[in-house]
Amino acid sequence: MKAFMSICYTVLLAFSFIVFSHPQQKAVASEVYFTYYAKNDLVAYSGRGHQYSKVGTFEFQTSFQVKKGSIRNGWAEIKLNGRTAYVESKWIVNRKPQATYFNYYPKEPISYYAGRGTNTKRFGSIAEDSVIKVRKGSVLNGWSEIQYKGNSYYVQHDKLSNKAPIYFTYYATMDFTLYNERHTGTPKVNVPVDAVVKVKKGSVKNGWSRIEYNGIKGYAPYSNISKNKNVYFTYYTTSNMPYYSSISFTNKVGTLQSGVEVLVKKGSVVNNKVQIKVNGKSYFALYNQMDNITYSNIDLRIPANVTAAEINRYISSYEQKTGKKSVFRGQGQAFIDAGDKYGVNALFLAAIGIHESAYGTSNLAISKNNLFGLKAYDAAPYESALRFKSVADSIHYEAQYVKFNYIDPNGTYYGGAPTLSGMNNSYSTDASWHTKIANHMKNIKAFDAKYYATKKPNTNRVGNPGYPAGSDYYPAETVAKVKNGAKLSLYQSPSTSGGKKATISAGETFNLLEKRNDFWVKVKYKNKLYWTNSLKYYEYTKTVTVTNLVRVETYNYGGGTTPLYQTANTSSKVIATATNNQFVTLLQNPSGSFIQVKDSNGKIGWLDRKYAKFSMK
Repeated sequence: MKAFMSICYTVLLAFSFIVFSHPQQKAVASEVYFTYYAKNDLVAYSGRGHQYSKVGTFEFQTSFQVKKGSIRNGWAEIKLNGRTAYVESKWIVNRKPQATYFNYYPKEPISYYAGRGTNTKRFGSIAEDSVIKVRKGSVLNGWSEIQYKGNSYYVQHDKLSNKAPIYFTYYATMDFTLYNERHTGTPKVNVPVDAVVKVKKGSVKNGWSRIEYNGIKGYAPYSNISKNKNVYFTYYTTSNMPYYSSISFTNKVGTLQSGVEVLVKKGSVVNNKVQIKVNGKSYFALYNQMDNITYSNIDLRIPANVTAAEINRYISSYEQKTGKKSVFRGQGQAFIDAGDKYGVNALFLAAIGIHESAYGTSNLAISKNNLFGLKAYDAAPYESALRFKSVADSIHYEAQYVKFNYIDPNGTYYGGAPTLSGMNNSYSTDASWHTKIANHMKNIKAFDAKYYATKKPNTNRVGNPGYPAGSDYYPAETVAKVKNGAKLSLYQSPSTSGGKKATISAGETFNLLEKRNDFWVKVKYKNKLYWTNSLKYYEYTKTVTVTNLVRVETYNYGGGTTPLYQTANTSSKVIATATNNQFVTLLQNPSGSFIQVKDSNGKIGWLDRKYAKFSMK
């Protein structure tokens, strides 16, 4: 029994040794995976790094299993469809991402496809500058996913820009066609010369640029546009002139008659061919068949090709249009005669008279026959202006005066050329005066470039016309006072040859009686009559002040006469009437609407203040 037990114990001990002497096996736990999503289109690799081979690509929002604890060193181990691969962990998220789109713009017409490559189905083309939606993070292998017309497609990403196109303002240098593509096979719309267009920045390729006109975009040669507006000069055809649609002269459009005005584009002359503008369209013609002589730069000593009837018609047309009466009515021949006599362009004489006298209806023209504003100084324009016996006298005087002083190279006021432009330098402070005169000339008689290109100027010299006879008379009671620092030298007659007879000193008064056209002034001083030339009307305010001289002016109220009332009331008795530009003596100047005056017949009455001009006050 003991032996049996001993054997059993030995066997058990041996078995125990076998069991407990072998290493213990650990239980293998099942692997854990989490669901992740591609937040961009991405590439999977066979190992943790770009040096490993690519095993596939995943589209945005693709879901796959990421092994727990496998994200390290910027890479994650994933399983997809039973396959193990590795992706960059920055491109995955554990929540399904929402698509984000950004606006992009094709840099040129761009094709769109069903997949990432030109070997997939092509659906069409998207125009340059169109706004398309590009999904964020979809750029892969040079292609990006877009949303277009509600569907997803793919385009080559390098043909897109995330910056909106910039357009600059340009101008059409000629008529041209806008095309759908960068060639002439697909015309879209016609663009007229001088049109404002918009040009896309950086779009010039092979001489063509992206252009927008009236909201329509297309392509045209860059040479058809310019940053600067076209500048044109007025020319006139000197013969019957053919004109063409292009500078090659292959297609004749028509023929312009001699003397027709055309606009010539600045800087466009090439081998005697020039770009012109006729009726708003651009054409080409021969440069030597036109001339830029205009009324503004003709020699004003060239006789005019105008008739008295043409001048009279121009005045008559104004009278009919306005209902006003002109002192120029029927005076056309007077301009012709004066022009012939003194060697001055008669059309110019008519135009300057019309301009300066408001077509012969100005106050000076009506009252003094002064059609040209001669000696009408700003300080006292009516009082200083010359008085003429007749309209014809005024016209003849102006012709001689202008010839001697302004358009003779030896003239006192010669402006460098015997032209309107040259005369403008010293005749008028209005810089556009020459243009206004030229416009009247053109309206009376269309410019004939051929005529003026062949005629010679009358270079005969004339004498200085001096001053015409004529005077303005003031009421005998007119009182003037010499200002401080001034004095008037007095002579027995309107001449200094007899020597000075007296002096009116500062603070003294005298009676102002008459002003002659030569600016000798008759005065009464200490009950004696004298003449003085010390009173300069162009600056009379430095010398004297007149205290009681009133000029009645009804010109701005229809002309004619105005009443003098017995009392300062329009309902009172009218005791006399005063005419336009009549001088009267001021007696009372109370506040209110009326002043008391005395006329040349000794009548004393009240004058509505609105008709009163206080002369040389």
